[in-house]
Amino acid sequence: MAVTQIDTNQGEYFNYDSHCIITHVSGDTTTAIDFHAKEINFDYSVVSNDENTPSQNTVTIYNMTKTAFNTISIGDKVQINTGPANIYGMIVIGYISSIVPQASNQDDAVVITFIEGQSYADIDKLKVTNTVTYGKNDDKEKDVTSNVSFNAGTYASTIISTIASQAGISLAGVNLGNNKCYTNGYSADEKPIDVINAVATDCNSRMYYRPTGLYVDSINAPDPYTAAIVIGTVDYGPIEKDAQLNANSGDNGGNTYTMNGFDDPRLYAGCPVFVKTNSLWGLHRVKQVTHSHTQTTYTMEVEVYA
Repeated sequence: MAVTQIDTNQGEYFNYDSHCIITHVSGDTTTAIDFHAKEINFDYSVVSNDENTPSQNTVTIYNMTKTAFNTISIGDKVQINTGPANIYGMIVIGYISSIVPQASNQDDAVVITFIEGQSYADIDKLKVTNTVTYGKNDDKEKDVTSNVSFNAGTYASTIISTIASQAGISLAGVNLGNNKCYTNGYSADEKPIDVINAVATDCNSRMYYRPTGLYVDSINAPDPYTAAIVIGTVDYGPIEKDAQLNANSGDNGGNTYTMNGFDDPRLYAGCPVFVKTNSLWGLHRVKQVTHSHTQTTYTMEVEVYA
């Protein structure tokens, strides 16, 4: 795996700060509520992985004001920014799927579940309507509705861009492992998001969410949109040099390694990282990272491909 640059900007890994911003839209009015970790306690668990479905995440906010609680609702946008000062950044944008208040003797907590990114699962199959003639002398006409289809010789990149455009699916980037040519044509018989995922799979690529949007990316190539980040050093870093790495065997026969350390908000699924520990050394690709914050503790669990 080759990259043009290694990002050597090491995090401080202390003096963390966090903001959870919930944006509510009602008619022409937009209300953004900024929960600041230094002013109100909240915990979160945020997952970024390279699966083709958006991850489910939670943020638990303690002692929320009644005004704030009455303002937020299902479908509101959630954004979490976190990290030490020199690598502070956004780790997730999503939309609320449930709000559950939980009362206790000490604190009133509101558990908010939100789905990563913009979901497109509810968009139905794309259809086209054509007028055809029939009858003994082709003197009659009728409208026939069918699935969107592509002619023989159409390339995968054309199918993906066309389906995304017609369905209103925003793709932040497309980097196919190989641009397959469908010599017999292609019929889009599934929902648009499933068509894009199926075509990506045919091209040795995967569709998944990053904090900045929905991507189609090559499985084997490193993330083409960023430099590699050093996540461990023999001296000091988010991963200790003597960290215990767990080897995992994937369903597809591929192996991964899991490690834990201080949270680094720059990490997300698909990004290349240069691991420097006594057990593992070299450039690897992130399969999944879980960013966690509990009271004053900021940690991450990182799974990388071998």
